[in-house]
Amino acid sequence: MLPGWGQFYNGKKIKGSVIALAELGSVAAYLVRRDRLKDEFVLPGERGSRNEFVFVIAGVLFFSAVDAFVDAHLEVVDWGELSIGPTARGDPRISVAFGF
Repeated sequence: MLPGWGQFYNGKKIKGSVIALAELGSVAAYLVRRDRLKDEFVLPGERGSRNEFVFVIAGVLFFSAVDAFVDAHLEVVDWGELSIGPTARGDPRISVAFGF
């Protein structure tokens, strides 16, 4: 599973790039701090920060997969049309049309 790949497949290149960079950043942060985390002294009753990196990495993967799935299935939904412009008298107008 490559983070951002589903977004690229769905044509959302910016979102895919952001997700891929978030995953690379999370993995890089874990690797940089890996030695310090291994030697981290945790008092009883406190929690260490090692699992936080693992949960962030897993969270980005999960978000990427769910987002790509939702984007793929909502592609066929007709979201309607939004138009903004003046009326015949020059008054501002906002109209929203939904298709069912």
